[in-house]
Amino acid sequence: MTPKIILMPFNGNDHELAALETAFTLAKRWKAHVAVWHALPDPEEIITIYSSFIMGASYLPDESSYAELLKLNEKSRKETLQKFIKTAKAFGIPCDDSPEKDKASTSFHTTVDHAEKIITTHGRLSDLIVMSRNPEQNLIYDEIVHTAMFETGRPLLLVPPGHNAKPLNEKILIAWNGSPEAIHAVTAALPFLKNGDVKILTGESDNWHGPAILPQDLADYLDKHEIHAETLMPWINGNSPAPTILSSAKKIGAGLIVMGAYSHSRMREMIMGGVTAHMLRHADVPILMMH
Repeated sequence: MTPKIILMPFNGNDHELAALETAFTLAKRWKAHVAVWHALPDPEEIITIYSSFIMGASYLPDESSYAELLKLNEKSRKETLQKFIKTAKAFGIPCDDSPEKDKASTSFHTTVDHAEKIITTHGRLSDLIVMSRNPEQNLIYDEIVHTAMFETGRPLLLVPPGHNAKPLNEKILIAWNGSPEAIHAVTAALPFLKNGDVKILTGESDNWHGPAILPQDLADYLDKHEIHAETLMPWINGNSPAPTILSSAKKIGAGLIVMGAYSHSRMREMIMGGVTAHMLRHADVPILMMH
């Protein structure tokens, strides 16, 4: 299914602009709608948490502190909206909450809420979630990514940080291990794979064993969808496959990596698998992931 609704959380940071540009590029390709959501913190919640930490008790914020935080929120909203409008105009995409069919469009939404709640609610009614990969380790960001990957049932496209989007080229690498997560990712990636130069990479390592479904089986499956894919020589070593995936993508000049998203924690799934975590930290090309 060709994506028609793309969700993107956007805080207005410059390193997120590449992801925003990528979302608009895909909207023009698929004549889709990009719903951009800007989450603002709740001033009362901030003051209460801070005061509880300092004073050891709940605290009702005074008017001056509350008003100052409201001003900061409004400043953030205006600056983020300006960047959004500027980027949308550069792509020739109209800002419209009620877009015409078969035309690319976008809309900007601001709300005082946690980003995870927005993604959970609106992400499940989207076809694709686009986010910027954070250049630094951040627990809040990890929580948001975790929500997008494990709580929505939708594919997540993570774009490397930067001021200018690196165009998604037609060269695509599928990191294949035969798992349900991997085939979910491949199925979600079918609109990307159409007319693409697709390579399938697989292998064995200490924590990633050979697939029950062979790479050639996947190639045959894709052929039924009129997608030609070639299998690469498998690797066998004792290391994590993540560095091999990235080096293979660089070797073939891939503009997109498709792979399943994995977690180690059964209770809450907050601890992401080693391969997933490594890719979140180090991938220098866009990654399409799905659980």
